[in-house]
Amino acid sequence: MRVFRSIAAACLLAIAFVGLSSVQAESPGQLEVGINRAGGDFNSMELDQPNPAICQAACSQDTRCRAFTYVVPGVQGPRARCWLKNSVPPASPNNCCISGVNPQGPANNYLEEDTNRYGSDIQRIDMGSPDPWACRTACVNNGACQTFTYVKPGVQGPNPVCYLKNAAPAPTPNACCVSGMVRAGGPPPPSYGAGNVAGPWHLTSNCGWSNPAPWRADIYLNQAPDGSLTGTVSNDPLNTVMVFPGGQDSWQSQVPNRISGSNFSLLLHPPGWVSVLELTGQLNGGRISGRVHHYTTDDCDFGMTR
Repeated sequence: MRVFRSIAAACLLAIAFVGLSSVQAESPGQLEVGINRAGGDFNSMELDQPNPAICQAACSQDTRCRAFTYVVPGVQGPRARCWLKNSVPPASPNNCCISGVNPQGPANNYLEEDTNRYGSDIQRIDMGSPDPWACRTACVNNGACQTFTYVKPGVQGPNPVCYLKNAAPAPTPNACCVSGMVRAGGPPPPSYGAGNVAGPWHLTSNCGWSNPAPWRADIYLNQAPDGSLTGTVSNDPLNTVMVFPGGQDSWQSQVPNRISGSNFSLLLHPPGWVSVLELTGQLNGGRISGRVHHYTTDDCDFGMTR
């Protein structure tokens, strides 16, 4: 999304709130007033009414939508415009816009790179390893935590620090930190039963054949009643896609996409490779761990956490 500056934008921002309470999103997060989230657009629409809640509602009702930006009238035309996004771009201050993050579904599985959410701290955690996903996991496991900020090593001491927050402070660009939203005053993330792997996962590994290495990715899984799996892969330097035994790009592999009891397997293909990645492992609570088979001399370990 390209946003054009307008002298009148700051004034129109206040006008945009007329009738705000008349439309309610199904799963509302916090409106980020004066914030633009540029990029990640998959749909846009001109709005008949200058009301950011209409844009927020459109995002909450679309399972692909992870964030949105509402552009006030007079910036991209005489009417307001709504941009729906399939990622969560960094927040940047701009009076042209009002943005927000969808706290439901896929939006629960993201990191806001180079972003600080200052204030509303309920817990400080001194971390032993530089992993912002561990900070996110701590927020998920704390029912009072809505958002988090991970402070990188060297900013507040030699080790990273994780701050858990009971509100959703406005995001501000800052290379010191990585932040994220887990829940925004709404219901907590879904509860997954034993043997149910549906939902978002973050994959880490010691596999060295990606750039950057080691290989990491985000995986969103859908699970059928018989345990068969479908899904999508994102934030992956290999751009892998899920393939199926006997199908195109499976390279004669017979590894199924399936969860059976605690036994987990997944078949992924990096485009352009004349091979596949066979992931086999065990589900143990909220973690899956196992091996990635590529070539006999090129196997490595992986782990997946929610």
